[in-house]
Formats: sequence, C-alpha cells, structure tokens
Amino acid sequence: MKLNKFKNKLKSTQTNIERIFLREEEKTFSNPNINIFIGSYDNEENINRKSNIHRARLSKFKKSKLNGEMIFQDDEQRIYKFNNGRKVYL
Repeated sequence: MKLNKFKNKLKSTQTNIERIFLREEEKTFSNPNINIFIGSYDNEENINRKSNIHRARLSKFKKSKLNGEMIFQDDEQRIYKFNNGRKVYL
C-alpha cells in the first residue's frame, strides 16, 4: 500500500514540476548573474520567493541581478547600483 502510494507520487506530474522548479531555483540562487525578473503579473508568493533569493544572493555574493540591473551590497550592508559609472545607493 505505502509502496504504491510512493510510486504514484514519484510519477505525479505535479511532483515532477515541483522538482524542476526547485532545481531551477537552486541554479538561480547559486549564480548572482542570472536575472531575477519580478513583474506586475507575479503573485505575492512568487514575489516573496524571488526577493528572498535576491537578498540571499546579495548576502552571499555581494551582488545580484534583478530586473536586468546588477545590484550590489557593500561591507556596511548598503545596497547600490552603478549608473553611468557612479555608485547610486538605493
């Protein structure tokens, strides 16, 4: 009985989709150069998930690409980007 339930879960389309998203999320987390796009169509759960990945990358790598712009974090935890070669604190 439990074995069948386990097999069915492994075969489940939803489970496979979740695995793909988890792998994709892990790849995004481990590379700060991969753009994270937060759009107006994103629901609150997606916005929270994406912003958490962005903040984690800033903390770990001191940089993270968000909506096409590279955002940086300095040693004092201040957030900035470059605009025309100048640091602009956000």
